[in-house]
Amino acid sequence: MPRAEAGTPKWLANKMKAKGLQKLRWYCQMCQKQCRDENGFKCHRMSEGHQRMMQTFIQSPGKFLDAFSREFEEGFMKLMRTKYSRQRVLANTVYCEFISDKNHIHMNSTIWVTLSGFCQYLGRTGKCKIDHTEKGWYVEYIDQEKIKREQELEAKRAYELTEEERQKAEIAERVEKAQAAGLYREAEYTELMREDPDEKIAFKMPEVRLKAEKTEEGEEGAPGPSKPRNLFAELAKQRRAEKAQNNGTVGASSNANGHGEGIVDVSGPDASASASASASFSGQLDRRADEKDKRKLSALERLRLENEERKLKKVKTETNSTPTPAPAPASAVKQEDVEEETWLSEGLVVKVVLKDLAGGKYYKKKGKVTNVPKPFTGDIRMLDSGDVLRLDETHLETVIPNVGGRVRIVKGVHRGEEGVLKAVHLEQFCATVETAAGVREGMQYEQVCKLMADE
Repeated sequence: MPRAEAGTPKWLANKMKAKGLQKLRWYCQMCQKQCRDENGFKCHRMSEGHQRMMQTFIQSPGKFLDAFSREFEEGFMKLMRTKYSRQRVLANTVYCEFISDKNHIHMNSTIWVTLSGFCQYLGRTGKCKIDHTEKGWYVEYIDQEKIKREQELEAKRAYELTEEERQKAEIAERVEKAQAAGLYREAEYTELMREDPDEKIAFKMPEVRLKAEKTEEGEEGAPGPSKPRNLFAELAKQRRAEKAQNNGTVGASSNANGHGEGIVDVSGPDASASASASASFSGQLDRRADEKDKRKLSALERLRLENEERKLKKVKTETNSTPTPAPAPASAVKQEDVEEETWLSEGLVVKVVLKDLAGGKYYKKKGKVTNVPKPFTGDIRMLDSGDVLRLDETHLETVIPNVGGRVRIVKGVHRGEEGVLKAVHLEQFCATVETAAGVREGMQYEQVCKLMADE
């Protein structure tokens, strides 16, 4: 019988019949061909193409059966995982939805003859929970990934518990060894025995000696061990000699150093000389705190603000305890006090933090310290413009160079030492410096400053 021509009613009828799902028993999995009736299926089996496919199947039947079975199982489990993952459902319901796809793998081409056998296989391999009722087999999907995560978590907890028990056993073993050697004795709690029940219990606090008394005793007593030579000690000694020669006044000879011309002096009187200087410093600190409160403070600014507050409290305490004291002679000034208060020295690269100076022209600009005429004050030559400013150290902050740059420790026990910046720890707000004496770790940003070589 000839084929129906395209567009004829017979052709349309054949297309409509072939579009939908047809009998599963008239489907050839090897050729992936669906026949509409038994006669068509018989003709297909007698065709030359089907015979060639069957010859290929006969050569390795296990290979084809395993491939079809694997594809059938993957499609069935994918449907269980995506649509029926959290419910107990009848296996026949899942199967009917699975075979609704026209291009699905048919069960008659797998190793399972019936749906019951396939359900028993899923239960035997632990992929689904199965139970048999009067209505048929019910299946429930088992999430293997969830079980694996729970097993890993349980193993981790068991390991941590085992580690804790091992530490406890080790501690107990050490205690037993100490008890055997007589080095350990458990605390014995006894009752408080008082001779007089009416006696009052009194506490005596240790006496706090003033700083000035400690200084006098230190001068009268035997000299302490010699300290290593550093820049700040020499600077303090030089300033005391100049102060003694000038009858208690500190002179700033700028012309002698070649920086006298064009110097803008914005430094005030010595902060520790009188109560008025302390009040002025307090006003500057309050204004700077108000300006920084308007914006979000960085970690370095917070550390610097806290340091300035500590300095202010110390100045106020000394002023209140000793009202308007007379200036002490240069010989009575202790070297540690000068080192604690001033950190400026020649050769450092600093940053200006004074906004009011020249309308903010020099704000956040860097300069090099060319001269320190007196403590707390230095002459700064700006790097970009070349202008020379005389500023108080409260209006300056240290500069941290790149890793590998030269630095000088300006505060702390190791002040005066020069070295190379090895690392900057942003989370801890500190740095690591390698000097000739060794590696200095945990140095705060305000303790380290960039060093510029002499031109």
